[in-house]
Amino acid sequence: MVNRVRLAAMVFADDQALRWLEHLTHPLLFARWRTLLAAAPTARWVVEVPLLFEKQLENWFDFIVCVTCAPTQQLTRLEQRGLTRTLAAQRISKQLPLARKIELSDFVLLNDGSPDFLHKQIDLLVDALPVAR
Repeated sequence: MVNRVRLAAMVFADDQALRWLEHLTHPLLFARWRTLLAAAPTARWVVEVPLLFEKQLENWFDFIVCVTCAPTQQLTRLEQRGLTRTLAAQRISKQLPLARKIELSDFVLLNDGSPDFLHKQIDLLVDALPVAR
């Protein structure tokens, strides 16, 4: 079994190790996505892609939704998941700046409030989207 905490500590502290891991895993993930999407081409899919823009995958999707929160909130949530502040900051540093993700996205949802507030935004977004035929 993979010790995800140890692996993350290793790869987010070493760019070469991170590239190696991505080179190993990303082709497998992309192949799995293509298989799933091909099996149900008319389904309405929601795909979470943490490195969407960094890996130039935005053209795979009809639209992009960025779920955002304040940087301090992001750090706190990562710490609540067991990451140290240092590891959380390393992980965030490997991503495109949030302001740029917001610029590149079609929709932005705010996740600084309660889960109910986020769910209401999701409902409004879903209601505003065209129905696939």
